[in-house]
Amino acid sequence: LYSKFHQRRITELSDTGLLHFLLLFLVLAQCAELEDVASRACDLLAMLPADSTPPALRALQWRGQLALVLLYLEKGLDAGALAEQLAAYFSQAAREFYLKTTEPSRKLALWAPLSSYLEGVSEVFETSPNLTLSEERLLNEGFGLLLPACRQSELSSALGFLQTVLAQLR
Repeated sequence: LYSKFHQRRITELSDTGLLHFLLLFLVLAQCAELEDVASRACDLLAMLPADSTPPALRALQWRGQLALVLLYLEKGLDAGALAEQLAAYFSQAAREFYLKTTEPSRKLALWAPLSSYLEGVSEVFETSPNLTLSEERLLNEGFGLLLPACRQSELSSALGFLQTVLAQLR
């Protein structure tokens, strides 16, 4: 019953509600045990249905989770599990963006979370004192699908991201 109640509540979140939810967990992560707080936040966020969550909420969710990754790195902790989960979400969205059967309006909507992910991962790579497997897990086959599907305006953002990551890896 408790789980069903929370699942119902988490799927009803508005943009503002999700922002407050994420901010609460980010503050808790600063004050309490980071791994426990991040794990609980990710468990609750996993209740958002991937196929029916509006792209704007998905973008906000990913930004919050990337903020948690930054906290892990700041504290010198391994963010591998969180990075892998985020990368899987990104790969799934990139696959949908790539498909020729995806409607243009849906592709346009999908660009919001995809570009949010690119910005967040760029920030992770730029601020990480030393790149580890955790950061590299954020890069996956989704990028191979994303680049061929980008229009001209989207391609500049994607290539800017690649330039940032390559500079950091070098």
